[in-house]
Amino acid sequence: MTTASVTADELGGRPVGRIRRFTRFPNGLRSRIRYVGLVLNLLCVAMVAASFLTAPEYGVVRRVVVAAGLAFLAWWCVRGYRRQKFPTAGILLESIVLCGVVFCFGGANPLVNPLGVSWLLLRSMYGRSYDLIGVWLGLSVAILGGLVISPQVGFQDPAEAASSLPLVPNSLISAGLLGALMHWVSYAAGRFEIVVAREAALNTAALRLATAKRREEIRVACLETVANLVGKDELVEVSIDDAVMAAYDGPERRQDAPSEQNGRRLLGSARADRKQHTFEASIAGHGDAYGKVVVVTRRPMPADIQHPIESLAATCALALRTLELTEDLQHRAFHDALTGLANRDLFLQRTEIAVDRARTEGTATALVMIDLDGFKPINDQHGHAAGDAVLRAVAERLNASARADDLPARLGGDEFAIVLDVAPDMDPATYADRILRVISAPIDLGDLTVEVGASIGVAVWHGHRDADALMIDADAAMYAAKRGGKNRVSLAAVGS
Repeated sequence: MTTASVTADELGGRPVGRIRRFTRFPNGLRSRIRYVGLVLNLLCVAMVAASFLTAPEYGVVRRVVVAAGLAFLAWWCVRGYRRQKFPTAGILLESIVLCGVVFCFGGANPLVNPLGVSWLLLRSMYGRSYDLIGVWLGLSVAILGGLVISPQVGFQDPAEAASSLPLVPNSLISAGLLGALMHWVSYAAGRFEIVVAREAALNTAALRLATAKRREEIRVACLETVANLVGKDELVEVSIDDAVMAAYDGPERRQDAPSEQNGRRLLGSARADRKQHTFEASIAGHGDAYGKVVVVTRRPMPADIQHPIESLAATCALALRTLELTEDLQHRAFHDALTGLANRDLFLQRTEIAVDRARTEGTATALVMIDLDGFKPINDQHGHAAGDAVLRAVAERLNASARADDLPARLGGDEFAIVLDVAPDMDPATYADRILRVISAPIDLGDLTVEVGASIGVAVWHGHRDADALMIDADAAMYAAKRGGKNRVSLAAVGS
């Protein structure tokens, strides 16, 4: 015995799934209003069909015509509801079908009013004002045509038709006013949904911008939010710090995050078209200009969209400023203010990481501890400004001599250190000798030239239990270099 499970997607493609999806109450205010209008229209069609088809005085041909017309109107309304639009050209077809149904009713019939009004109310929820006018004219032609033609073919008594004719204008005017009211209600509900969607998009963007850790994240959040605000088939460009990102979602191509060259080519071609309209919002704040948001649209952008984009651009500027401050604080927390080198905290972290990698992955690592020789006399004789200049010069030389994976640091005072990733063909002692020659070179302070030396101790990891043990060996080697006469390199003994 086998059992089969059916997923929701598979069920959605079956008749039962389609019915469940269709009968489910939709989300959104305007969608719910349209859903209620559709249900009322279908109930009116069902009521009219039951009343007409069960009446014995109507012939077979008239019943068939009315049944076919009502079935078409029901199918047409369901189709329009599912697609969320009715074609303007279909108004003529709807009017012809409705005219045929009214004609078969015999013109003045109590069943005509609920059918016509429900159809007008449903159709008034879609399209523009001229669509509503077209639907109302179609309904007027259908009712008046039925009253004029029905007596001539014997479907209605002429006297009854003549007595009903003066009442038709008032009924049509009332139906038109009711349709206009529903059209305005549907429009207002749609605008309300748009405003709510924009607010949700801006709130989501604000959250993404507040938690962004990189400029790229800010650029992507801004781009996607603006694209949601302006809708599809429009070109959006966001440039921050001269880095450009563009998005285009049109009938011919889709580019979510194209290259800078493609983005500029799309934007340039759009601007070259005189039919396009360009809107720009600067990403700037507190005197800092970071970039801009450019939107190219086929129609002038309404003010109710311009303001949210300008607000978003200001939020992006605030997020970029916050990111700059955060990066600056992080840099200050782990770097020496005078020299710009890594400070003791960052040095200790990198040393622990290097020792852990050496223990788990078998990589070679070493520490180079550096203590300047002859620095104190310069600081005492020429002042702290000259001493600071010497420290900065030494830091620049260490940075220039270090490799990409090395970490030079200032531990405090005139003491420096370097965390080395030892390559297979690398000799740490030779590396330290080169550092010593670089430091010992004369330093030009403008009005005088000074020289300092360095006592350098080198310790290579060879099974040290932790970073502290490796640092103790490097410190011991450095002090050994000082005791040996200064301005030299001392290598810690293995197993010390």
